[in-house]
Amino acid sequence: MPRPCCERPRPLPLRPPPTAPPRPAGAVKLTAKGDNVFSGIVELPRSTAVEYKYIKKNPGGSVTWEPGGNRTFTTPSTGTHARNDTRK
Repeated sequence: MPRPCCERPRPLPLRPPPTAPPRPAGAVKLTAKGDNVFSGIVELPRSTAVEYKYIKKNPGGSVTWEPGGNRTFTTPSTGTHARNDTRK
């Protein structure tokens, strides 16, 4: 079942965990939902630790990674989980 994931203040898609190579081209594209609020849905396995980071795709194709460490959470064993993050 899809899990709501990303009410965001900025259009910064998800990044895979550090064990996987960074893949900006495979990032989840977020949709504008209002003034500085963006949303996306990602299906993830239950009871799984997740690390992610936001990126911004700049004009010309370069990518700016969110500063600081990865964001983390664990998916629930049942139901859905919404993330409401603020840009770092």
